[in-house]
Amino acid sequence: LYDAAAQNEAPAKEARNASFLVRPPGFEPGSLAWKTYDELGIDRDYLLANLDGLRAWLLGGEGKSPKTVEGILCHLRIALRDAPQRVTREWLVSHLQNLRGNYRNNRLKAFRAVDRWLGTKISYGLKFSVVGENAPPDVRDEDVRALIEGLDGEFKLYAATLAVSGLRPGEALLLTPNAIRWNLRAVILGKFTRSKRTGATFLTPEVADALRALGKRPDEPFFSYYPRSYSRAFSRVNDIRPKDLRVWFAAKCLENGVPETYVDIFQGRATKSVLKRHYTPRGLGTLQRYYRRVEPALRAVVQL
Repeated sequence: LYDAAAQNEAPAKEARNASFLVRPPGFEPGSLAWKTYDELGIDRDYLLANLDGLRAWLLGGEGKSPKTVEGILCHLRIALRDAPQRVTREWLVSHLQNLRGNYRNNRLKAFRAVDRWLGTKISYGLKFSVVGENAPPDVRDEDVRALIEGLDGEFKLYAATLAVSGLRPGEALLLTPNAIRWNLRAVILGKFTRSKRTGATFLTPEVADALRALGKRPDEPFFSYYPRSYSRAFSRVNDIRPKDLRVWFAAKCLENGVPETYVDIFQGRATKSVLKRHYTPRGLGTLQRYYRRVEPALRAVVQL
């Protein structure tokens, strides 16, 4: 019986395994085209003509978000404008050396996606350090206090929400009453973000009361302006940007004894560590106890 079951299962298993090896035409493993493209580079015209196929694969095969996929394709289009007919590893290295910071790393990620799609290795092993280039700013308490005091109305509340929660600027714009457990003042990130942004954070009593007083519908965002409107309002007060408040929140957590694991949970960063992902207690009661360590320091600076 066991042998019969194994024989029946073998074709199905082989078919499932084969489905993961499907490549665009001409890139079947062992084919001459595969070896040629792997050794001599990727034909630029082929890439430009098959970007829709790459898009479909990234969306379906890798499950990436539409925004991420469009960013990858945008980087590829820009790079391929000046690329030679054969996109080789040597050309890619020289191309990336002329870029800086996150722009360079995002361009490299785009070509890594191409390698995964085609099975080539033109980006294999390439890595550029960003130490010193994108160091987070040193945001002082007095600057945060001055920013919040210098803003009015919705802009003030938006800045306060970012400062006491550690949310990403875009996440705060998506925040609705449905995502908040009012009795705990807990913001459940999974209710309005993608699965990789997991965890929960909290609000101070003053900020939670101010948000609740807006009287928004359960599924209605608290904030209504376009992102650039907030950035312009911030720039009229001082040099702090919305994303700098996230840096300040993380720094205050660490200064007040919140372990890095829980700072990651507050700020919605998924970890690859098995210990942190599967064995770290993350119930709202536990998270709130750690948030209370930093809450007095946040309330001392963020005052509405």
